[in-house]
Amino acid sequence: MQVEMGFNIKRRAGMIGKSKIFRLLILLAAIAFPIFSRCDELVVQQLSADQIEKGCGLNLYAIEGEKPAIGRPDYSLDLRWSCDEQPVRIIDRYEIEGGSPDVVTVLYRKARDIIVLVKWSSNSRVADTQGDYYRVYAYRYMKKNPVKPFSRNEDIMKRFGEGLEGTLDGKPVHFPYKNADSIRKALDRFGY
Repeated sequence: MQVEMGFNIKRRAGMIGKSKIFRLLILLAAIAFPIFSRCDELVVQQLSADQIEKGCGLNLYAIEGEKPAIGRPDYSLDLRWSCDEQPVRIIDRYEIEGGSPDVVTVLYRKARDIIVLVKWSSNSRVADTQGDYYRVYAYRYMKKNPVKPFSRNEDIMKRFGEGLEGTLDGKPVHFPYKNADSIRKALDRFGY
């Protein structure tokens, strides 16, 4: 019985030591996590871009705004290009325009083009505007330019334009390109 008690005492002492170490680790993590995780950017989404080039991808990064809104911080979005063993390159930045941008869809076209549909939610009582503001971005892949692998295709962007889906001055307004299907059909119509 003494041997048994001695074993239990040693076992409990070991458990108390492990328990204290575990609590200490939890405490350190609770203190260190907010300090080290506080950064100005966060990967929101990663998309394979093998259709453009094998081993490459598009990454969306949320970049905190300088003046966050009450209740939630506003952020811009960076669209970045990453390929195996090459530096990451910024393709474009979608800025805060009344609110944070949201990438609705990304399309690959003709093995060298990327089409990105971005929207911003808008709700202004002063301007009597409510709804989602849309803009279509088009990029052409320039494989021979590793420093700036994409350039904006302004011709396509002008054809799509930009616009509001919702109400403007109390009247309903509609933007025709709010999803991938409508953009694909328009690209076919444009002969692109």
